[in-house]
Order: sequence, then structure tokens, then C-alpha cells
Amino acid sequence: MLNRGLRQMDVDIILKMGFFIRHLHQHITELHREQQGNMPTNFQVFRRQGLSMEDFEKMKKTKGGLMSFNNFLSTSRNREISFKNFARPAALNTNSVGILFVMNIYTGISTKSSTPFAARPAALNTNSVGILFVMNIDTAICTKSSTPR
Repeated sequence: MLNRGLRQMDVDIILKMGFFIRHLHQHITELHREQQGNMPTNFQVFRRQGLSMEDFEKMKKTKGGLMSFNNFLSTSRNREISFKNFARPAALNTNSVGILFVMNIYTGISTKSSTPFAARPAALNTNSVGILFVMNIDTAICTKSSTPR
């Protein structure tokens, strides 16, 4: 419900979820401070997303630019899980494109940034761990490869 409200910019949902949004943001920030020393120096996370053909065409034109996510960003350190669970099924819909975002995280830079993120504390060193980023993430766009339908 929260992600839908943020994605659609539904003010009613956002206002109703305001307390939860603030609490989640604060909790991620606290976990980020606690986990900074335990995070690997560099690691990759994966985000799966389905985009309409129209949005995909717009994104292709911004290659080398920035893309913003205006919701909490849930990612996985396991590429295969992200690919199988969402990117591939979204590609089967003729009106959408399945995207697998690959994000390189450099903790030396990101710990000084204003974008906290946190992992489940019990699973920091496993490959299946999910990483949750706070809202308003900006990421550079670099297209490496694509898979035809």
C-alpha cells in the first residue's frame, strides 16, 4: 500500500501512512549507523522493476543521466532471485519491460552520503540478504546489456 501511494503520489495514502514512513526512515537510519563497520567495502545489489514501454523508452534516452526512486527501495544481493521473481515475469507482459537494475554500492562514499541503507542485522555476510534504502535515491544510468523478448 505504501509503495503504491508513493508511486502514484496519492496524498491520502501518504498522509495516512505518514507515521509509518517516518518511523521506517528513522529505523533504517539507526541501523545504517550500527552496521557501517560491518558492511563490505564494495558490493552489488539488484532491484527488479517492471516498466511500461513508454517509461522504458524515456529511460533509454537518459542513458548517462540520473534516475530517481521516490519510494523505499528494496534490493537483494542475490541477482538470480531478483531476476526470476520479477524482471523475467514482467518481460512476459507485452505492454511492459522487465528491468534488472544492478547497483554498485561503495560504502566509503555512501556512509558519508545522506542516503542511509540497512541490511537485516543477522544476515550481513550472506548473499541472500536484502538491503533497504530510504526514499529519494538518485542513481546513474548505464545500460550494459539487454535481453530480447
